[in-house]
Amino acid sequence: EKAIELDPKDAYVHGKLGRVYLEQKNIDLAEQYLLISAVSDPEDVDVAHDLARICIIRGEFEKAAPFLSRAIESYSSTLDGRLELWGTYLRFKLRSLQIESEQLQRGRKIKVPGLGALLQVFERACLKMIGEAPREARTYVMLGEVLVEEEKFSEALSVWRQGLNVMVTLIEQEREDAA
Repeated sequence: EKAIELDPKDAYVHGKLGRVYLEQKNIDLAEQYLLISAVSDPEDVDVAHDLARICIIRGEFEKAAPFLSRAIESYSSTLDGRLELWGTYLRFKLRSLQIESEQLQRGRKIKVPGLGALLQVFERACLKMIGEAPREARTYVMLGEVLVEEEKFSEALSVWRQGLNVMVTLIEQEREDAA
C-alpha cells in the first residue's frame, strides 16, 4: 500500500495487491484493486483472470465470461496458464454445484444464471488448449465435462475417446523409449 501512495496510478502494484487480497479471500478489497488495475492496464490478462475468479466466487458467471475470455488467448499457450485455467474451471464447477445445492435445499430447482455463457468460454478455452497442446489428455477430460454440462453428450463421448487415444499413444511411446 506504500507503493500505491507513491504512485496511485501504478496498474502493476494495484494488480499485485488485488491478488494478495484475493488469496487472503478478502474479495471486496481484491476486486477494488483489480478493477483499478484493469482500468489502468486493460491488456493485463492476469488481472482479467483474477476478476473472473472473483465473479465465479460470487456466482456471477455471466459477468465472469468476458474476463475469462480475455485470459484464454495468453493462458492457453503455456503449461502454467493451462493449469490456471483448469483450476479456474474446477473452482467454477464447485461453485455452480454449491449454488444448485442451495437452490435444492430451498425446494427450488432453477438453472444457474450465466452458466451457459461461462460454459461456452470454457469450451472455447479447451479447444484452444487442445490446439496448443494436443498431447495433454486432461484437457480432453475437462472439455468432455464441459460438454456434458452443456448437454452435448455425444460430443463429450467423442472428446473423451480422443483423450483416451492420446493417453494410449503416450503410454506406448513411453514403453518404446524404455525398451
